[in-house]
Amino acid sequence: MSGICGIVQFNGQLVKKKKVQNMLAAMNNHGSDTESIWINENVGFGHKMLWTTPESLYENQPLISKDNNLILTANARIDNREELIEKLEINEKDFKVVTDVDLILWSYQKWGENCPKYLLGDFVFTIWDNNKKKLYFARDHLGIKPIYYYKNSEVLIFASEISAIFSNSFVSKKINIEAIECSLLFDSIPYTHTYFQDVFYLKGSAYAVCNHLGECNIQEYWNPADEQKTRDISLKEASLELKSIYKEALTTRLRSAYPISFELSGGLDSSSIVTFSNQIGINQNSHLYSLRFGNYSCDEGKYIDEVYETVNLDSTSIRADRLNYENEYSLKNFYEKNFDWPQDLFFIPHMALMDESSNDQSRVMLTGQGGDEVLQGSRFMLADFISQGSFIKLYKQLISGEYKYTDIVNFTLRPLIPDVLRRIRQNLRSSDEKKERTIYQKYLKKVSFNNKRYKLRSSRQMVQQVFGTEHALWSTMNIYNTYGSYNKEVRHPLFDIRLIKFRLTTPAEYFYTNGIFKFLFRDAMKGILPEIIRKRKDKVNFDEIIKIQLQAEIKENPYLQDPNNLKIKNLINNEVWNLLEKYHAKRSFRDDKLFLQWKLINIEYWYINNFIVK
Repeated sequence: MSGICGIVQFNGQLVKKKKVQNMLAAMNNHGSDTESIWINENVGFGHKMLWTTPESLYENQPLISKDNNLILTANARIDNREELIEKLEINEKDFKVVTDVDLILWSYQKWGENCPKYLLGDFVFTIWDNNKKKLYFARDHLGIKPIYYYKNSEVLIFASEISAIFSNSFVSKKINIEAIECSLLFDSIPYTHTYFQDVFYLKGSAYAVCNHLGECNIQEYWNPADEQKTRDISLKEASLELKSIYKEALTTRLRSAYPISFELSGGLDSSSIVTFSNQIGINQNSHLYSLRFGNYSCDEGKYIDEVYETVNLDSTSIRADRLNYENEYSLKNFYEKNFDWPQDLFFIPHMALMDESSNDQSRVMLTGQGGDEVLQGSRFMLADFISQGSFIKLYKQLISGEYKYTDIVNFTLRPLIPDVLRRIRQNLRSSDEKKERTIYQKYLKKVSFNNKRYKLRSSRQMVQQVFGTEHALWSTMNIYNTYGSYNKEVRHPLFDIRLIKFRLTTPAEYFYTNGIFKFLFRDAMKGILPEIIRKRKDKVNFDEIIKIQLQAEIKENPYLQDPNNLKIKNLINNEVWNLLEKYHAKRSFRDDKLFLQWKLINIEYWYINNFIVK
């Protein structure tokens, strides 16, 4: 993936080339093909290029408009190229190649600050307007491409990696304690924040405009709350439409000047990416990479083998249960290379997968991420049916026999409890319980999602998973801090804005019905997915592998075994520390003690590498 960075001095001081060079040098995870710098008095832009699409081979960034007024730098892949070319009334014969950054610049010239709403794809870009002395930057709908910024009254600095911002000596590195506490309690941090004080990110579906005085205004150009009108569409029609949209989402992400790599787990999502792409047509030099786990219950080898036989592409399997977690794939080694964010969940073994893939010719890796969040469906539709008076739909779901008593309580009755009764229940708690709850609620508000804008509870759940703080944290801290260092642009076809809009406007019961998640997706994948995969209902978790990694870390560093020994304990509010184990289980279906310990150790390593190791 490409990387961007820049400095705007609001105090009029000249930007020195060395500062931009230092920022480019600090972005180890972005772009290795070319580097370019543009400077004009108090403004400087830098760009690191990773060639991926055929058109990117002809890009020259930062890009300057013909009238020398607008300067653009971008990390972008635009998917609706033909549509834009038509709307912009461009004659392609007038150009050797129309690049994606050309389309962004022309879109800005035509539609101004609202231009991102006309763009499809994964993108982040910044534009400096010389005449108006204005900086504009925007991020794609789902926030897949990252951008961070630091700002005070004199300067604004932006970059694709946080480390590039800290290459400026006047930006002090300070820890954001509140972010750590929220992360431990809820797996989320306050929206637009990072683990560093004074360093923020622009959220997805938003743009920012900063004038010459340093006054910045952030606006949404799209909100999922605007897509809430459920259509009258049959199941068969919805299945065909989903297949068509998914095919388009895949086709646009297969645009590459090089062979494609695929991350294959054996689940519905990644398997559909591989098998559907194979039907569409891909370079036969493309390669499949999978993690295997031997005799552990999380091994999905039989499903992976089924895909291997279906597509007949070169493949490589990595035994994640045999990796050297004490040295080569230790957390210590990981954080020496990637220190912007603490990692989360099951991610370290992907280093081995990417090590293997670095030997092939691909520049793009496709994953199955997004299927659970976008297409799984939600049992909260039961409460929606009651609110809408759709009792026939409710009855059809309940008689399927797939709902447990706890499901009926949690997804039908509890969501409908009036707020006044909730407050009465709160008042009946003991004084200690009230105190704990007050502390918990204080931090919950920092990461809470505005439910009131969404009429349907099933939509709220999906939107929270795709646009909420958890998704923002996941997309930023996992993928981009790891894959980029291997000269790979990661793409997620199932995190496509067209699929999101389809999900929001299609009856909820099509996605989860008769106890089957992803019901509509399974129907659309008939003839594409092997039947053994299309019909599987199980979903593995990786607690066993996390335990292996924890044991290796504790063996090398025995002090990690007792959370009370951790250096980060001295940073965290004592009341929050005492609540962690009690409240953490509310945010995870996993073994709460195991998962909490894993998070604590990851944050410990991140803290040591950023604030202790010199």
